[in-house]
Amino acid sequence: MSGWIVKFFLVLRLFPLFGLVSPLAAQDDVEPAWNVRHDIYLTLEDALKAVFPDADEVLTETIRLGDESRQRVAQAVGHPLLEESFTVYRGLTSGRTVGYAIVGEELGKFRPITSIVMVGADGIVKDVHVMVYRESRGEEVKRRRFLHQYEHKGAEDPIRINRDINGISGATISVRSMNAQVRKVIHVIREAYFLDDE
Repeated sequence: MSGWIVKFFLVLRLFPLFGLVSPLAAQDDVEPAWNVRHDIYLTLEDALKAVFPDADEVLTETIRLGDESRQRVAQAVGHPLLEESFTVYRGLTSGRTVGYAIVGEELGKFRPITSIVMVGADGIVKDVHVMVYRESRGEEVKRRRFLHQYEHKGAEDPIRINRDINGISGATISVRSMNAQVRKVIHVIREAYFLDDE
């Protein structure tokens, strides 16, 4: 197979949100009609209250990463970033930043999982919640006993199944998707707030 065909095939496998193929599903997988659901667990307002329970104020900031930062984040996540920018919610208590939160999505087997990840002012994950789940299987990732595993994780942690995250039988793809989203938020926040400007 020629080099350009291999590259084109990889692009098709890596950009599922544009209506192409999920990188975690077999090439010939077709979403069954019974798979579709749309369970909303938290609105944005509820999610921000959950991750910033003691904040006096929550500021909204839009950040765009430079090319080198995007490459580093993509390497940590395991695939190219589809987002051109990120909306960051910064919680403050008495004028002091207590943390940064990002609402984002990573693809499950066929549909995206929407979650919020809050990283403290020390760059360490403090809280994670699933906000919307859209498939018939794998919703166990919303459970607190699973999500607690992400607390105290930082940029140096692998955040991978069977390394520092326990998987869930029957929900492996959903767990991998959540892992990728948590890694993404950690590294986006790190690049935007904790590293020197490029």
